[in-house]
Amino acid sequence: VKREIKQHKPTHEVEFSYPITGHKAIDAVVEGWARKLATEFSVDAEEARDERPWSSELSFEVPRNDGKVFSLVFSHYTYTGGAHPNSSYRTFHFLLPDGYQADIAELFSPRGIRRISDMSIAALRRDLAGPDGMSDADWIRRGAGPNPRNFSSFVLTPDELTVLFDAYQVAAYAAGPQEVKIPVSRLRDTLRPDPRAPAASFDHTD
Repeated sequence: VKREIKQHKPTHEVEFSYPITGHKAIDAVVEGWARKLATEFSVDAEEARDERPWSSELSFEVPRNDGKVFSLVFSHYTYTGGAHPNSSYRTFHFLLPDGYQADIAELFSPRGIRRISDMSIAALRRDLAGPDGMSDADWIRRGAGPNPRNFSSFVLTPDELTVLFDAYQVAAYAAGPQEVKIPVSRLRDTLRPDPRAPAASFDHTD
């Protein structure tokens, strides 16, 4: 069931949508996050009191709901003054039936994170780097280096891992958000057998 948060005030406008699933653990996380995001934006807008009202929109998709995993991808657009709006992703990956929220470092071993990084960097360099591109090797390396935080927005299906990169993360704003798709067959040997078990600490150089 889709829920909405709407605010129309002189200082700002909020148009949020998020799902209620009926699963208590999932709903507590998702609704709590969405309401907190709306409240924080409203407070910031009230304090700023810019000449032009701020605006924030939140929409969602459900890329996976197969009885084993429930996934959500939120697209968040904000305008807080300046030349253009900003956009970002927020994804959730819940294991069923208990609704355990797993991040990418719980799903893949450190070796897997490094492989995801290597494959992402190669794909992004192919698409974005070069003399006429909107990025460079250093920018891509920083935004897609072997740090789990760089891959916090993702969708994992039985066949494919899709990594989502926000605008500015790996390229100029004009390039927009980026995504890299990796076949699970190339990562299967790095999947952790039990994502709920404590994950080993991750050593990285970036």
